[in-house]
Amino acid sequence: MVSKALFTALLALLLSLFGEHQARAIVIDDFSAGEIDIDGPATQDQTDLDPAHVIGGSRRIQLGQFGNGSHVEITNDQLQFNSVGWGYVTLTYGGTQALGGVDLTADGHDRIRIKFGNVTTNYTPMSLYVNLSPSSSSNGVSWQAAQAWDGITIEIPYAGFPSPVTAVQKIVFDAFRNQAGTGFEIESISTAGPSLAGDFNRDGLVNGDDVGQWMQNNGVVTSVYMPKVFAGSDANLDGRVDGADFLTWQRLAGVQSLTP
Repeated sequence: MVSKALFTALLALLLSLFGEHQARAIVIDDFSAGEIDIDGPATQDQTDLDPAHVIGGSRRIQLGQFGNGSHVEITNDQLQFNSVGWGYVTLTYGGTQALGGVDLTADGHDRIRIKFGNVTTNYTPMSLYVNLSPSSSSNGVSWQAAQAWDGITIEIPYAGFPSPVTAVQKIVFDAFRNQAGTGFEIESISTAGPSLAGDFNRDGLVNGDDVGQWMQNNGVVTSVYMPKVFAGSDANLDGRVDGADFLTWQRLAGVQSLTP
């Protein structure tokens, strides 16, 4: 029978490995480099950015709309988008120069993680493409963000993409048909490995901080139109954040509290 002390030590080792694993994520964009303030319609390339913060060291921003101009601002370590008249925004990494075959599965990572700030819309179609042209809605992975997504972290498993992610030349994030007066914030886009169930805020720990994240996301459903996208607070990966996920946190929180 395993002693409590040995069990605790093994758990601490496991949790530290998870934390170390997360630290090696490939940052696609954390929006801490290349501050910008533009109105659409516009296409603007930003080059010579720090590749530790923007994959490939460059991003292309495209703004368009059916009506007046939409607005994008990158500042304070986040992207802010506001729409005036069914606007859209597209971010392309590898748009000015191919990414050179980046392996997004490095260190065992199996998903892309997008962390949102405030979301001020009830319907925002979004898509993420890896290596494929966004000219077809069947390429890549699509979902619909809503106002209830404030502060949410979503995860898109690589298994949902129609092409391999081991030799990536281009990554495209696309948000379109944003109604007038709506918008959203994105704090980061990165790769990630499997997380501990109950680690709702994805900091490598299962503790009291995760309860606040669960409460903020409780009731969010991602499975209706987007079966390939999951919320970070969805511990059992059933496409919704609810009491079952909280019970998962409850089962692990007592054990997790043994970790400093």
